Amino acid sequence: MRKLSFYYQAVLLLILLTGCGNKNPVTIDKNKELRKSTGGNLQRIRRNGVGNAKILYACDHGTIFSNYLYRINIDGTEKILLNPENLDEFKFLPGQGFAYNAVWSPDGKKIAYAEQWGYDESHIVLMDEFGNNKRILCGGCTPRWSPNGDKIFYNRPAWGSEGIVDTAGNWTDLNINFTDNVINGDTVTIDYRLSYGWAADGEHLYVNGTIHKYPTESDLFLLNIETGNLVQRATYLNSNIRWFEISPDGEKLICLQGLYPDQYISYAILGDSTLTKITSEISSCFNWSNDGKYVIYLKVLDRENYIYRICLVNPDEPLVEIQLFDFNVLTSTPAIYFEGIDTGIWDGSY
Repeated sequence: MRKLSFYYQAVLLLILLTGCGNKNPVTIDKNKELRKSTGGNLQRIRRNGVGNAKILYACDHGTIFSNYLYRINIDGTEKILLNPENLDEFKFLPGQGFAYNAVWSPDGKKIAYAEQWGYDESHIVLMDEFGNNKRILCGGCTPRWSPNGDKIFYNRPAWGSEGIVDTAGNWTDLNINFTDNVINGDTVTIDYRLSYGWAADGEHLYVNGTIHKYPTESDLFLLNIETGNLVQRATYLNSNIRWFEISPDGEKLICLQGLYPDQYISYAILGDSTLTKITSEISSCFNWSNDGKYVIYLKVLDRENYIYRICLVNPDEPLVEIQLFDFNVLTSTPAIYFEGIDTGIWDGSY
């Protein structure tokens, strides 16, 4: 058996540091998974009678190289296993392996995710919302849909490259200038290559950069996809921003802050100079809802036994936790898509 490459050791370490580990088998029980509202201070999503919100999450049932990608409605109904082929964990077929970082397309009809088979490089896999018509698009991980859903950003740290792929599988690596960018007279280095976000125009990406004269601080910068050069500074937070996510409208960001194990999520408006803490400590693995009104994330309940809670928070109402489900052995960032739903305050009834 080959040893894990340095890159995959680093990815595994990142998963552990962000609190997304796996250990014990999970018992599927809707009533136990669903966290009902029990107090007036706990705000929820209000159903309008015809709407819904669908959630993606991944968990490990005690297997070695395989895990399971599910979708479930916000009310706990219609739970679907999207990759049943993973039940044979050593076959290593397309669409079967360690699946993670699943994200909804802007129209909610497709799902892109990364999957690794054994010790091979991760690949970007595309499927429909019910787990059908799986296709490998290209090598890579951390898929990010463009605003209009016609292409997906990926990065390939094992190869030291990033690129764009369309839904037909036509991919192009980007030629990014990582070291010699000059913004307003300051030399800037792109120094964290695991986190990227689309700008609203679909022609630029947000990346993390460090100004050389302030080596302990970092901010976000706008990258021109065509030229590979940074074109402007996007935030003035003067903070140590590492892992971040950009809202679908390209106007807001959330980022992970604090030191393990007491990490938390902060929020800012692009161009602003203020970060607001929106979750308690021991929060990790986060993303925006498709409408940009909520942040979905994992909260660590029992780190030793890898028990997590999937929660929502409205950045305009920081630290007000909307509890959804408790699971053990969650292994990746959840994703949520609202469809035909009034995302106001819900009384907790279905």
